[in-house]
Amino acid sequence: MAAGFIQPKTVDKAMIAADPAAAFVGYLSTILATFGLFERVGLDADQVAILGGAVLGLMGTVRHFYEKNKRAAAEVLHTAHEELKRRTIQLEELKRPAADT
Repeated sequence: MAAGFIQPKTVDKAMIAADPAAAFVGYLSTILATFGLFERVGLDADQVAILGGAVLGLMGTVRHFYEKNKRAAAEVLHTAHEELKRRTIQLEELKRPAADT
């Protein structure tokens, strides 16, 4: 099996499978199938199932990696905030002895 550049972990796969946006797309495709849209296009049940799985996986993957990047950005921001607090405390400590003299 060829190795891709994205190697999702088990937790990543679980989050993709539990994505509500992907579920919405799945429900929407079921409703469209009920009204015969896929038959009009010329797709049989197997092709619709394959297409639905691909769309669900794609939607979940895109949303998961978006959320993962958002969490990483929040972590960077938190780290910068902690560093700023530490430097502010150091600055206050440096000012104190100067004020006492």
